[in-house]
Amino acid sequence: MLKLGTLTVIASMATCLAQGPGGLPPRDGASSRFDDLRVYLGLTEAQVRGLQQILQQEMRALQSIHEEIGQKQSALRDQLRSGHADPAALGRLLLEIEGLKARVLQARSGFQAQARNLLTETQKTKLNKLEEAAALDEEIRQAVQLHLLAPPEGEPAGPIARGGGPGGRRGPGFGR
Repeated sequence: MLKLGTLTVIASMATCLAQGPGGLPPRDGASSRFDDLRVYLGLTEAQVRGLQQILQQEMRALQSIHEEIGQKQSALRDQLRSGHADPAALGRLLLEIEGLKARVLQARSGFQAQARNLLTETQKTKLNKLEEAAALDEEIRQAVQLHLLAPPEGEPAGPIARGGGPGGRRGPGFGR
């Protein structure tokens, strides 16, 4: 099964390929911040447009589900803050939220398949290499912290690199 992260890479790339800094269209041929990926995969303009269309379809398809998740999370927070929350109601809300999240993942999987279908076999092979590299994110972060690898340009090296704090932890609700 294809990883959800691949769709994220493709979707982000599609949205931003034709955009300049700040999400604005490039001015006078200004390069996009995803030109490296476009060049690496060898994407055509038609592929970029197709990826952008798939992303727009996904956003429209998932908008109501995301709104419903937000409403249920607000209701859950409100009940917890009230000081006299019904455990059964909290449990129902949690199960409903998880069910909605599962629907999002299922839908994204379909959009990811559509996006990948726009790629040639050579492009898919190159994308698989990126996916394999992304799976090593934690190992790379740790190697940077131990000065075994140079940090990405613009990032500090050492224990606070890309995670901050003791042990590289990002704190509750952040990162992994």
